[in-house]
Amino acid sequence: MPGSVVGVAFLLLAILPGAAFTWALERQAGSYGVSFADRTLRFVGVSLVFHVTALPLEYLVASALLPVGATFGWAEMFVVWPSLIVLFAVPYALGTVLGGLYRSRTSRDEHWRWIRKRLSPAGEERLLRMALGHDPAPRAWDHLFADRSVVSTKVVCDGPGDQRAEDVKAATA
Repeated sequence: MPGSVVGVAFLLLAILPGAAFTWALERQAGSYGVSFADRTLRFVGVSLVFHVTALPLEYLVASALLPVGATFGWAEMFVVWPSLIVLFAVPYALGTVLGGLYRSRTSRDEHWRWIRKRLSPAGEERLLRMALGHDPAPRAWDHLFADRSVVSTKVVCDGPGDQRAEDVKAATA
């Protein structure tokens, strides 16, 4: 949590572009029915896209308002900027392709025909298993951000009678 007014302002400026985009999109297309945690992650992700895209403009404004020009010049900014774009674009593209292949793995529809021409069904299965793991979804991370969390417990009673089980039932009721 930010500890000052400047910190709150910085946090708002950091996530406001993504929030504005998501709110405008949902106003037109309808709500996705997602939880607050999922919506917050979308705010941050979309804000990242906007900030990386607008980095030269943000640098121009920051260098006019703050004394940062002496430590980080235009030349350095134009070296960092393409690196940030690649750092975002490559994982995004890879996630899109792998997600699309995984989603349509049973039907092998025509949406991903350009990559499926180069992969056999067994090769596609190996690629997905290598990239996504044996059981890709849902994982514990998905349950953490779910609307209703699921907690499973196993009670083992090794003593006489069922007193321990009754104590656990009473404590969790």
